[in-house]
Amino acid sequence: MLTHSPNFLSWERDYTLPFDKTLIDVIAKASFLQLKQTPEIAQNIIPKLEEVMDGIVVFKNEQFFILRNDGHEFSFSAEAEGIKKVGLLWTLLMNGRITKGSILLWDEPEANINPKLIPILAEIILELGRNGVQIFLATHDYFLPEYIEVLASEKDKVAFHSLFKTENGVQCLTRDKFTMLSNNAIIDEKIRLYRKATEKVLR
Repeated sequence: MLTHSPNFLSWERDYTLPFDKTLIDVIAKASFLQLKQTPEIAQNIIPKLEEVMDGIVVFKNEQFFILRNDGHEFSFSAEAEGIKKVGLLWTLLMNGRITKGSILLWDEPEANINPKLIPILAEIILELGRNGVQIFLATHDYFLPEYIEVLASEKDKVAFHSLFKTENGVQCLTRDKFTMLSNNAIIDEKIRLYRKATEKVLR
């Protein structure tokens, strides 16, 4: 979304653009001026995000850049998709758009993320929850929900949901442990792969 930000908002004001309103809303919120100090809610999160990006996000001339720790500056269009995602979260925290009481809807946060960063992503999600952000995630990944389960403390309020079709319509199963979910296509496929690998070894 931030890749398409140059002049986007000014065009949107003057023309009818065929873009989802969510796209326009996210760019508008990300374009707010950054706060002078890191918000309390983000004190333990921002350092992790900056470590992943190896820098910070800057916004100028209606365009987003990542300013590396070595002083080099890169446009969002030149960045990997996973880094852009981290940069967007950094921006929304640093300009106060995500605060205590916010609701964050995040579809497949693990998409385009280096697998080595999944544990850090899980820690960030849990830390946001501890600071009063209600988060709804949708995922097809095994590692992210498993890491969330493993890294969560007893005080963390985490629930895992599995949606599945039945003759009576879509049903929802909820558990406080990811591994306790039945009707879980993610775990079912992992077990299926394990069995196939075992069968191949035993041939």
